[in-house]
Amino acid sequence: QILKAELNSEAHAGWGPPQMNPKTVSCELYWAAVLAVGFGARLIAGTRALSPGHTMQDAALEAYGETFEPHHGWLLRQTFTTAFWAGAGMDVGGFKRRMA
Repeated sequence: QILKAELNSEAHAGWGPPQMNPKTVSCELYWAAVLAVGFGARLIAGTRALSPGHTMQDAALEAYGETFEPHHGWLLRQTFTTAFWAGAGMDVGGFKRRMA
């Protein structure tokens, strides 16, 4: 509905297909989805490649650094890092077995 409302208000006028106006909500949501998919893919790949002694937090921090972190300010960086610390004790071996 957001994209429909933006199209009706001609918020994307002048940008032409396939380009969206980068200052619109729908464009921001699109890029958030792209980054989320990239984060998920990197997290799974990083988890599968973990060597003994490394944690799920290591894989999450690496995936975050390659996707969302460059676009986040201080508060969001601190929030994500705190969330990754909360998952630091996750059983990586069990996770890897389920992902195989």
